[in-house]
Amino acid sequence: MHVQPGLEPDAAGAPSRIVARRKRALVFVRLEEVWAFEAAERLAYVHTARGRFDVDFSLAAVEASFGRTLLRVHRKWLVNTEYVYELEGAGLRVPVARERARRVRAALLGNTLGIRAR
Repeated sequence: MHVQPGLEPDAAGAPSRIVARRKRALVFVRLEEVWAFEAAERLAYVHTARGRFDVDFSLAAVEASFGRTLLRVHRKWLVNTEYVYELEGAGLRVPVARERARRVRAALLGNTLGIRAR
């Protein structure tokens, strides 16, 4: 079985936690804690309520491992839709690529009640 470095597998072989870094310390993050993953220059980060941590794998590896849980909104961003509170607003601001905007909006509104996706 091949597992991406930094992704810890569960009993079924699927990653259940992410191993990140804060300076020299290793930080273990459960997928439920993840707000977003960001690629910036040659580095990648995971954003959580506990802060932003370095990770040693690409967004493509994250997407391959957690694709059902995370939504690609930009070439540099994957977001956990459970933590999206506003499409426009304060907090952690994540850009949405123009070519992905319609699909992102539809995905976020897909299992909600109140406003129809257009």
